[in-house]
Order: sequence, then C-alpha cells, then structure tokens
Amino acid sequence: MRRAATLLLLPLLALGGCAAEPELTVAPTAAASTTPSPAARSVSGFVNVAATSEQFAMLNAATDLDPVNASYDCVSAEGYADVAEGAQITATNASGDVVAIGTLGAGQYEFESDKMFCQFPFTIADIVLDEKLYGLSVGNVFRGDVQFSEKDMRVGPRLYLG
Repeated sequence: MRRAATLLLLPLLALGGCAAEPELTVAPTAAASTTPSPAARSVSGFVNVAATSEQFAMLNAATDLDPVNASYDCVSAEGYADVAEGAQITATNASGDVVAIGTLGAGQYEFESDKMFCQFPFTIADIVLDEKLYGLSVGNVFRGDVQFSEKDMRVGPRLYLG
C-alpha cells in the first residue's frame, strides 16, 4: 500500500514541478549619458560705444601724442550714460532665460578704421556654453539683446552701440 501511495504521489509531484512559474521580466534601464555636460567657464569681450566728434576733438586737444596710440579713460556719449564702468551685462539663452551676469570694466578710447569708440571690457564668469545662440544686453532694457553664436562667445564677443 505504501508503494501504491508513492506511485500516486510521484505524478502529482512531477506535475507540481512542471507548473508554470511567473515569468520575471526586467525592464531595460535608461542608458547612462556618455557625453559629459560642459563645464562653466568665463567669457571676456568688449562693449564699444561710438564716440562723438566732440570726444575725438577733446582727446586730440588733450595730448600732443597721436590719439590712435593714446590710452585715456572715457565715458559713453550722450544717450549711453548707463553704459559705464560697473554696469551689468547680462547673458541669456535662446529662450530668454538669464544664464550669467558680468560687469563692465573702465572704458578706454579705441580706434577701429576711421571710428573712435569708448571700449568697455567685460568678463562673464561661470557660464556654460551649451546653446547655439546667446543674447547679450547692457544698460537700458529698451535696447534689447544682441545675439551671438556659441563660437562668438568662445572667441570673445564685441557688442557695438551707437
């Protein structure tokens, strides 16, 4: 009898071992990005405000030196008084979000071709250059942004006013 019970249990055990087990599936995980995010860096450039003929005459009268080779502190022409040493320069991305802010240094008279400018150096620290276009604005908000490519930002943008 014992042998008959064992024979009856064997097929049941065999069927239990063949019962379908729940299938485990593993969802694929998102692949980790292999492209590192760009590091923040500093961007240096210039804001050039066109000088007036009066400023040129004043500079010329103030020195017997060649004004092209002279280096004097300057102030912006009328209408651009807000563009001065210490003024804020703002960098925005293509969406118009502010991404970094810098300040203007002291202005120096500079000559390009036949034009004279009051040139203000600036540095914008901690900007990540990962966009195609950037807007730079300085002073009066009604002037708007001037657009620069990422390459221009890396080389050193020059913003001309006046």
